[in-house]
Amino acid sequence: QFEDVSLFSHGGHTIHNHDCSVPSAYETVSDDGVQMIRRIGLNQALVCSSNTYFWRHALDFGLDRTFNAMDEIFGITAPIRTEINTLNPVEVEKDRLDYFFWGQDFNTSPVRLCSMYNLALSGEKYSPFYITSVRTPDDVEVYRAKPQPTQTFNDEKMKSLLRDSLAECFRSYCNYIDYSVYGAYSQH
Repeated sequence: QFEDVSLFSHGGHTIHNHDCSVPSAYETVSDDGVQMIRRIGLNQALVCSSNTYFWRHALDFGLDRTFNAMDEIFGITAPIRTEINTLNPVEVEKDRLDYFFWGQDFNTSPVRLCSMYNLALSGEKYSPFYITSVRTPDDVEVYRAKPQPTQTFNDEKMKSLLRDSLAECFRSYCNYIDYSVYGAYSQH
C-alpha cells in the first residue's frame, strides 16, 4: 500500500489525479482541505488511473533511472521493424522527463503499446507482422506466419505482478461501468 494523493507538486509543476475533486474517491482530507489522501496498491492505482501514484514512484526511483529501466525492458527508444515498414522510436528530451511520466510528450503507436503490453504480460516481445495467413479461394491455407520472440523477459516475480495487476485492472473496468466526467465510480 502506498499513500496516493489527489495532487502533487514538484519542480514548479503540479499534477492532479482525474478524480482529484471527488472526495468519495479518497479516504481522508488534509487539515488544510486541499489534499485528499488514500492508501492504494498497484492494482487500484491502475484502476483509478492515478497520475500521482506513478509519478511519485518514478521520482523516488529517479526519473532517468526509471526511464532507462523502462527503455531496457520495453525498447522505447528503439525503432520497431516489421516486414513492410519501420515504426519510429519514442524520443524524449531528458529535460522533459517529468512530462513523459505524466503521459505528455509521449506519443506512441497502438502497435508499440500492444507490443509493450504483450511483453509485460507474457514475457515475450515479437516483431509485429501484418499478414497472419493466406488462403486460396477454396480455403486452403498456403501461408501462415510463424512469429518468434525477439526478446524475452525472465523475471517471473515481475511478470506475475504485472499480469495480476493488469488483470485486476481490466476486471475492475468491467465492474465500474458508470463513469462520470468528474471521475466518480459507481460499482454495478
